[in-house]
Amino acid sequence: MDKIAISVVVDIFDDEGTTVRPKRVAELLKNNFDTCFINRSSSDLKEINGIPVHIVKPAGTKLWNIKLFGLLSGNDFDFVYCSSDWFGFLTYFMLKRFYDYKIIFEAHTIISEEFKERKAHPFKVFFFQVLEKFAIKHSDYVVALSENIYDYYSYNKNIELVHVFIDEELFISDVKRKINDDKKVIGLIGPFDEFSNQYFLEFLRKNIDQFDDRISFRIIGKCQDKIQHPRIEYTGYMNSIHDYVNVLSSLDGLLVPSRVATLGPLNKIIEAMACSVPVFTTPKGIVGLYNIKPGQEIYVLEEDDLVCGLNNHVFSDELINIAKNARLYVEKYYSKKANEKKLLRIFNRLNEG
Repeated sequence: MDKIAISVVVDIFDDEGTTVRPKRVAELLKNNFDTCFINRSSSDLKEINGIPVHIVKPAGTKLWNIKLFGLLSGNDFDFVYCSSDWFGFLTYFMLKRFYDYKIIFEAHTIISEEFKERKAHPFKVFFFQVLEKFAIKHSDYVVALSENIYDYYSYNKNIELVHVFIDEELFISDVKRKINDDKKVIGLIGPFDEFSNQYFLEFLRKNIDQFDDRISFRIIGKCQDKIQHPRIEYTGYMNSIHDYVNVLSSLDGLLVPSRVATLGPLNKIIEAMACSVPVFTTPKGIVGLYNIKPGQEIYVLEEDDLVCGLNNHVFSDELINIAKNARLYVEKYYSKKANEKKLLRIFNRLNEG
């Protein structure tokens, strides 16, 4: 059985956008391959969800690349799967000729364009342009999470579009949403210390009194900067994925007031849509979503129109159709069933070639 190491530079024991994908990839691969994680963490745990973890300590160490040398010397991997690990790639590439593994790079975003979007210093943008070009060019195969990423990195001909995928049997609305025209609960999902999520709370803080009085808000995830208001409640950090799905599926809508495009589909949007929860977002929020139809599967409004639009749509009869279409959209493009064969096919091709 081939051995696969999934390299993740952020702490795999945390639940956030960058760790969700590699965990799902590992769950899919473990039935066909001897799968493990290589991870930068301070944890003493040896596995997660039954999958072994090789830890480089501590979390956030600047010696990630150097410490990988020692870790690789004691293992005989057939594949290294870099899950958005741009820096780790440099070490894996240097040692590739000695250990004879193949490198698959999974691009979660167009990293240089994302830093442009964040108004980063031009030198930083240039640095990541050079880094991403090197990593993509020298990977044996590239996995792109969205169509725009696929198009941008297609100068490597060995590239495959494998969407963000979720377990459609887990993310399903098993909490019957109340049909109640008088009160609606709208969710916002963190963690709110992440750059792309920080503005969500600011948007709610400055607009809370403009929302219909019948609308209350549920803040899901880790949140330090809490807004004190009678119509806002907090779940805190949620350890259980099942509790998270239950809370998510009980919402009447999800608000994603994105001001910065991540250039890759947001997990929170796909998870909500899978649970038949209507999503209200901006044009920035749907960047990277494949073939999405605003007004049919999701509500897309300019930031200045979000409050008014949510006030009007969340009480309308059309909400039911949006919710149903959202679920069908995820099943078609972002389900595990729709994507697992494409991912497994990559390893088969590399073994054959």
